[in-house]
Amino acid sequence: MPDTLPPDWHADLAPEAVLRPGALAWLRGWLARQGDGADLLYGDEDRLDGAGRRHAPWFKPGWVPESFWSTPWLGSGSFWRISWLQCHGLWPPPSSGASGAAGSVAAGSGAAGGGGPDGLAQWQWQLRALEQRPRLAHLPRILIHRRTGDASGMPGGIGALPTATLAAALADHLRRSGEGPVLVQPLPALTSTAGTTSGSAATEEPRFGLSWAVPPTWRMSVVVLSRDRPDLLQRCLSSVEANAAVARRRGLDLEWILVDNGSRLEATAALLHHWRQRPGSRLHVLPLDQPFNWSLLNNRAAATSRAELLLFLNNDIEAPAPSSGSDWLAVMVGQALRPAIGAVGARLLYRDGSLQHAGLLPPLGQGCEHPYRHLSPTRLPHRGRAGFLTGWPAVTGACLMVRRTLWQRSGGFDPALPVEGNDVDFCLRLGHLGLRHVVCPEATLLHHEGASRDLSRSATWGPAQALLQRRWPGAMAQAAPWWPRACSLETTDGRPRELAGRGWP
Repeated sequence: MPDTLPPDWHADLAPEAVLRPGALAWLRGWLARQGDGADLLYGDEDRLDGAGRRHAPWFKPGWVPESFWSTPWLGSGSFWRISWLQCHGLWPPPSSGASGAAGSVAAGSGAAGGGGPDGLAQWQWQLRALEQRPRLAHLPRILIHRRTGDASGMPGGIGALPTATLAAALADHLRRSGEGPVLVQPLPALTSTAGTTSGSAATEEPRFGLSWAVPPTWRMSVVVLSRDRPDLLQRCLSSVEANAAVARRRGLDLEWILVDNGSRLEATAALLHHWRQRPGSRLHVLPLDQPFNWSLLNNRAAATSRAELLLFLNNDIEAPAPSSGSDWLAVMVGQALRPAIGAVGARLLYRDGSLQHAGLLPPLGQGCEHPYRHLSPTRLPHRGRAGFLTGWPAVTGACLMVRRTLWQRSGGFDPALPVEGNDVDFCLRLGHLGLRHVVCPEATLLHHEGASRDLSRSATWGPAQALLQRRWPGAMAQAAPWWPRACSLETTDGRPRELAGRGWP
């Protein structure tokens, strides 16, 4: 007897997708437990090679809009409530034909509506359906196998379409969704580790780069804390200033607010004098010779700013040369000015080229860990997620951009967190206001210090974690929607939770 969906549900599968045996029974059980709480369901997937062997699992996050726009994940298969589609004039979908038959799917078959001849129409249908704000749920289980063939992972027939066509449809969707004009560009396929413990397999997935428009002029204050280390400070100032010189031609009005937290070296004084004497210098030095408190010092500096945007930057950050083609300042500005966005972070690399930061996840590892830390940025799990625009519950204060009005509204950084945890607390407060945080891969910077630093040995690490746990008990334990529920929270490398030797779920 063929496995079946409940009568009010439609399975939208791509031609190369097959349902995992037992998938619909598992889905029916989930619906029975959850009731009527969702209009759109999607699960995880993997691939089948020519011999029928499973490989390259894709463990997906919950609904993170920026992640979906960068790498759409509904293409292989999704499940829709028919009554909801009918209510919004979206039934039947292009893939199901005129009959609109639904509610029955043969297990192990891709005949449930992904093979329509017009892949573009199906992609546009999905985007228009998402504009109606369905209640979404991610099922943390591999429900679909994708047979070797079309590797696009997009709705049926769409893999044969030019990626520029898909990008144009996505740009239209973003405009209709109130995001304004967004430049959507197809990006080269990114090699991604399969997410297995061996990490030996790799896949290539298409992705989109998204850039929001920036106004003709904008003002920004770059806040840097420093105590001596003129070598680091010179590298930070010169590299960012070189990029700012390019951005100024596009309307950037940038000033530096440098907090001198008790420098003693003559070389530091000479460096600051040199920068203040430069023609057209916008460097303001705020001397604050007092015990180090990251939150308090940054708050004092930010309070002197009148710019629309604040960029908090560690003095051990180095920006790429403008000749690299990275317009990272403008990209971050475009994100920071979006009404839905709170904090904007950068992708930070260690000196050895490995990943230091692409977001912060409070319940990960020892607490507030960086997902994918120390991994190669060219071979990352979860379909190379850290290589494109994505959202996280927090970003590091080593490079954090925010609108000044939001900084004021949130009360700034908490001086009760003088070293660690202040950025997480700040982001969680903005999140409590309904704002999202993103990391821009175009802003890929070097972080020269701290690769071997063990936070667990810091005298302030334990108290900071305890304060965050008391203040944010729910958020500090919440990994969804940002982290795939099938993956372990004990390590940062994205490996799946193994189920008694049976492999991934």
